[in-house]
Amino acid sequence: MVKFKYPDKLLHEMFSEQAERTPDRTAIIDPGVNPAEYRQLSYAQVQSKTSLLGLWLRHKGVVEDCIIPIYMVRCLEFALCYVSILKSGGAYLPLEIGYP
Repeated sequence: MVKFKYPDKLLHEMFSEQAERTPDRTAIIDPGVNPAEYRQLSYAQVQSKTSLLGLWLRHKGVVEDCIIPIYMVRCLEFALCYVSILKSGGAYLPLEIGYP
């Protein structure tokens, strides 16, 4: 049996470290519904956008362990939202739009 050692860092901290190591590499790919909607962001772009949104969330009152719901389809913006929420100190709660 292979034992897995969990990292001692939080997800957004590991993301920031990866962004420092490989800023120009692709971090997020959103294929969209058709090829014309294909979008991608580099680690540097994601780092910039999530840091700005995380700071905005802090100014709007997000504090440590505050739960922020995300109600949207899985897309590029969804990933930006949850990383930003983690950077602000909050926790995200994905709400499935397919459920009534």
